[in-house]
Order: sequence, then C-alpha cells, then structure tokens
Amino acid sequence: MRLDSARDRADGGAGLGLALVRGIAHDLGGTAAAVEPSTGTGAELVIRLPIGTP
Repeated sequence: MRLDSARDRADGGAGLGLALVRGIAHDLGGTAAAVEPSTGTGAELVIRLPIGTP
C-alpha cells in the first residue's frame, strides 16, 4: 500500500528505490531500511554505512 495515492506504479515508479538503495548499502558493508517515522507522517529511511574503507 502506498501512502500517497499520486505515487502509484503507473505514475510514480515501480517501487524499486528502497531495494536499489538497500543493495548499494549492502555492497558497501552497510544497511538501509524504512522505519516508522519518529514524528509526523510519511517515510523515514535509515541508511547506515561504515566509516572508512574495509
């Protein structure tokens, strides 16, 4: 279910954004997730990446 009806698959994309970000973060040794917003409504995305290079 999409919170914003204007962002349906026909007009707003296929919903691949988080999957792509999650894959890139994983390749870099990190994580990415959508979580409950800390305040208000909408989406909150948390991306964690390690500092420096492995």
